[in-house]
Amino acid sequence: MTQHTFNNSSYLMDTGADVHQQSRDGLMGVMLALSLASFAVAFGWIVSDFSNPFFQLGLLLLTFLLVSATGILYFLNPARFLTFFLIGLVYFSFEATFRPGGGGGDLQSMVKGIFTMALALLGLFTGMRYVFKSALALVFFSYAAFALAS
Repeated sequence: MTQHTFNNSSYLMDTGADVHQQSRDGLMGVMLALSLASFAVAFGWIVSDFSNPFFQLGLLLLTFLLVSATGILYFLNPARFLTFFLIGLVYFSFEATFRPGGGGGDLQSMVKGIFTMALALLGLFTGMRYVFKSALALVFFSYAAFALAS
């Protein structure tokens, strides 16, 4: 009589999770470091010159949420959640418009471009195994590529 054992590592690879929990994704570490730096800059701006309280406090709250999200995702399982975190950033940054018409190379355009480039770098670094695991991810990546091209 033969015994069949369930190989958990093959299941984890199919779902896109990290098999080796001790190894961290380098791109997620860079994003965590950049979000910590942006939080420090926003906090330093408030301490040095508190002239625009609504904008400065909103920016501080946004950078705090970014640090929290990237920190949680970095320490939990970066290979599974980084894709959807970047997809969410790109989607909501393209849907939210805080400027009047006219366009141009302003701060919002640069932030959208940085998010989209981070998404493209994620695709290069993690490969097809993690990025296009679901049809929903493919839809959002197509949306981001279309937004970058326009």
